[in-house]
Amino acid sequence: LSDSFRAQAAFALFEKYHMAGDGRVRIEFPIHAEYTNQAEPVREFSREVKRLGGRIHLHLSETKAEVENCVKKYGETPPEFFASRGTFDVPAYAAHCVHLSESDLVLLKAHHVIPVHCPSSNMKLASGIAPAARWLREGLSPALGTDGCASNNNLNMFEEMHLAALLARIADGDANALSSRDVLRMATRNGALAQGREDTGVLEIGMKADIAAVSVRAPHMYPDLDPAELLTCSAQGSDVCLTV
Repeated sequence: LSDSFRAQAAFALFEKYHMAGDGRVRIEFPIHAEYTNQAEPVREFSREVKRLGGRIHLHLSETKAEVENCVKKYGETPPEFFASRGTFDVPAYAAHCVHLSESDLVLLKAHHVIPVHCPSSNMKLASGIAPAARWLREGLSPALGTDGCASNNNLNMFEEMHLAALLARIADGDANALSSRDVLRMATRNGALAQGREDTGVLEIGMKADIAAVSVRAPHMYPDLDPAELLTCSAQGSDVCLTV
């Protein structure tokens, strides 16, 4: 199938199903990465997504080689490549963001791009450690993800929370670099906001129900001294006993 055909199929899917099921169904547009695209199609695709009022998900600055090759080819870093072609004129969230320059950070902040930390994937592929604590200090609203099963295998968000907290402390040499509450917010509220879901991701009156109940009866869940620490440092996906 041609890229044009796939794009048209995606646009048709969006127009037919976006916000179906009382808003539960959301259709978003993946652009994947700079190295799997060409400049002009990215510009055209981004323009059409903006016209439709959609959102874009992509992989960004995952490896050093990706950044170096992009600079060699276009004279731009991957964030600069997408920004100059209108991709960040659309609400966007970007997986990885491991290798960002100072100017890249400024650019992501200016365009309100949400970086998505994928600890297991980055470790499995030796991509590096994403500066998640730095993102928070810079005023970004990072979310947490797994990447696909080919570079992660178990897709366990509880494991991702645990690794995100530990990696940030190793990267910064600071045991308080990324708190359990910061990580929990990345995995919940910030993930909802990345998808444009303003009405969920936090347990509050008036918010839509989006709940995971976690059993605290297993031996590894003791002592239960701090709920946030328990969820990010002890709990596993197998401890979830109910979702609503």
